[in-house]
Amino acid sequence: MLLHGLPLSGLYEYSDWNGLDQTQIIDELLRFMVVNKTVIESIFHSSNEHSMEPLFAMFIFNENYNSQLVKFMKILSDSKFYSNDKNFSNLLKNAFQSVKRKKRPKGRIGEAITILQTLGRQDVLNQMYSLFLTIEPDAFRSIYYPASNHYTILHLKTNLSSLLESDSYRMTHIHRAAFHGDTVTIEKILTTVKDMLINEADPELRDKAEQVVKIMSHDVFGFTPFYAAAACGHENLYRNMLVFLKDVHAGTPQQISDNFQTYLTATDGFVFHALSDAMESENLNMFQTILNAVKSVLGQHYLIHLLKSKSRENKGKI
Repeated sequence: MLLHGLPLSGLYEYSDWNGLDQTQIIDELLRFMVVNKTVIESIFHSSNEHSMEPLFAMFIFNENYNSQLVKFMKILSDSKFYSNDKNFSNLLKNAFQSVKRKKRPKGRIGEAITILQTLGRQDVLNQMYSLFLTIEPDAFRSIYYPASNHYTILHLKTNLSSLLESDSYRMTHIHRAAFHGDTVTIEKILTTVKDMLINEADPELRDKAEQVVKIMSHDVFGFTPFYAAAACGHENLYRNMLVFLKDVHAGTPQQISDNFQTYLTATDGFVFHALSDAMESENLNMFQTILNAVKSVLGQHYLIHLLKSKSRENKGKI
């Protein structure tokens, strides 16, 4: 069963797998996996993930398998192969995205997030918060309880370090403002940072302003404030940040053009992961938000460059 997988029909309420006998078979399978860890370790590796995904997806998206989901995720987490954060993240991502958006019952991804928290897999969560936000924004909102997003804007220039600090969800003040669609806060931040980049004489403060720009435009997992704004459909805010990014890059028109073509396709840039996640997760609103903003701020040439790039293949992402 593990090697050959389960049919995706196992996800639906009319599935034969919802019967009592079938549930007992699954329970026996899980007991076998717990007792025979050595045998299971030989099965848990990347070449067998295509057969593991349907089983995992059934546990995640079928409410009749709540207790089995908890047991299965613990078995995975305790195994040598899936103790690796990237391996576990890959399996989770593929299981989530193997089911069409319209077929995913709401709240089930939130259940998986809760189990990950219970298992202490914080590093897996850190890699996947952006994807959770894309696949099911309500699931992310249900677990995200940020500290107050309010801080003294009047002293922002002298407290610029506060913008560089991230919480346990990898969200900075700018991420949170983008997440909530707080255009007033974003505008004050962008205006202050832009002024410092142009007029600031203190090299230390200027360096911090440049770090804010880097936080906005780059992240190893692609989880930038642009990502948060796009996932939540805040197109005007996304556009304002893109205008800022365009304005603060000095150089000849050709240099600026080259910079933005790199931005749009860099694997750690603000577009690469966001656009790919939007497509793979069937988040049409997020996809349109990104493309509309790129076209309106940067122009048709950049939009075509983006669509011709390999961003959608996203080979380097989790």
